[in-house]
Amino acid sequence: MKKRNYFKWVISIFFLIFAPVMGYMHQVKGGGPSGSPSVDALCPFGGLETLFSLIKDRTYINRIAPSSLIILICVIVLTILLGRIFCGYICPLGTIQTLINKLARKLKIKQIKVNEKMDKILRYSKYVVLVVVLFTTYKAGELILRPLDPWATFMHLGSGSEIFTEFLIGFIILMLIFMSSLFIERAWCRYFCPLGAFLAIISPLRIFKVKRNPQTCVNCKKCTKNCPMGIEISNCNATDSMECIKLW
Repeated sequence: MKKRNYFKWVISIFFLIFAPVMGYMHQVKGGGPSGSPSVDALCPFGGLETLFSLIKDRTYINRIAPSSLIILICVIVLTILLGRIFCGYICPLGTIQTLINKLARKLKIKQIKVNEKMDKILRYSKYVVLVVVLFTTYKAGELILRPLDPWATFMHLGSGSEIFTEFLIGFIILMLIFMSSLFIERAWCRYFCPLGAFLAIISPLRIFKVKRNPQTCVNCKKCTKNCPMGIEISNCNATDSMECIKLW
């Protein structure tokens, strides 16, 4: 297990470093053939946002590059094979939330346990966000909600005053995400992330699943307690939950 966790953290830290470096390089070099890819060119959700426009009008929404669609396809294939490992292993925002929560636990900050009924209601919120974002983007024909996007904001943290003009609301949302992680691990991932909602829809197709061996299980419930998405793993032999973001 320790080796597997080590493997997970190598991947997660790599992308946590890679993403802001690419964002900063774009701020320095700009776009174009001699520049660096923009945040929109590196985001799989951009491929989903432009999908309806591409099918209906055969055009990409402004700012979205073909690379977004290619990355989206790769993420979908990974999800069908291994589940939502993009969320658990690759997404920098997910990694930051986990690191903040680990620090909070070290500092003995009391964690908030959302009651079961409220948890189920809140988990549907991300699907509402997904529909609203896709519908609004398609109708507007542009990334009209981009200033609210915490991912785009994160990738523009090195842009200076632009953060407090174009991305002010996005910056506030990003800070709220980080603050919520002090009390609820991956609250954004659980309840509001639209890309997480899309991947959750296709995750039941995953071929390889997290399994519990009932022969060796001592019913200590540590698996449930340590699950970053709050899944009751101890009550099942194989995790079929749409919320699962782990490979092991």
